[in-house]
Amino acid sequence: MGLLLTQLLACCSHRSMALPVFSLRPKSSSTLQTRTTNLRRRGLLLDNVVTRSSISFVLSDADPDLVHVRAVAPNRQFVPESNTSREDVAITAQFGVHYSRMEIEGQPSSGWPVNLSRGA
Repeated sequence: MGLLLTQLLACCSHRSMALPVFSLRPKSSSTLQTRTTNLRRRGLLLDNVVTRSSISFVLSDADPDLVHVRAVAPNRQFVPESNTSREDVAITAQFGVHYSRMEIEGQPSSGWPVNLSRGA
């Protein structure tokens, strides 16, 4: 009898009554992880490392936990069947034209700053 009541309660409850599960740490999507791995393997993600002979190191502006990563846009191939162009990367790692453009648009010449101490 108790099992029947618990099943009835499960059927009669509404999803909006359930508490949502919140993530306490940010997580990247599997598409973004695949894209990053693919770009790194092809040499399209470059690390801008501050050397001892640079002015940033002399002025003590070089933070050891801060790395600058520069993204290079992958080549695009024209597809005559669909009259569009697509990136020359794996299908699972492809983004749309606008996302790909925004990846490098406004990128500083030294690359995007990435703080290594904030997330592990």
